[in-house]
Amino acid sequence: MALEKIKIEHAEAWVDTMPMQPTPGGTLHVHVELISDNHGRHFLVKKVPQGINPAELLLEIKVSPLEIYISNPQNLTYTEGLTKPKQYNAVEIFFEGNSVAVIDDIPVIS
Repeated sequence: MALEKIKIEHAEAWVDTMPMQPTPGGTLHVHVELISDNHGRHFLVKKVPQGINPAELLLEIKVSPLEIYISNPQNLTYTEGLTKPKQYNAVEIFFEGNSVAVIDDIPVIS
C-alpha cells in the first residue's frame, strides 16, 4: 500500500481577542488548506505528546476512517481557547510523523 501524499497550499493562524471571547486570552484559530491524493476527510488535532516547548503548539493531520469522498483542496480548521493572547509563538503541523508546515507569525486581532 502506497503512502498518502499531501501538499499544504496555505497555512495560517491568528488569535481573536475581540470582545465576548469565552477565554481570557481569546481564541486561537488555525486554518490549513491542503491537497491530498487520498480523498478521505482530513482534520487537525492536538499532537500527543505536545513536546518540550509550551510556546509551540503541535498539531497533527489525521484522516477519518470513514470512506467519504472529499474534493480537493480541503480546508482544515482548529480552534483553542487561550489563557493569554501570546500563549503560542508558533504552530507546527505534522502528517504521518513528519513536519509539513510551520506557522511562526500569529497575529493578535483585537
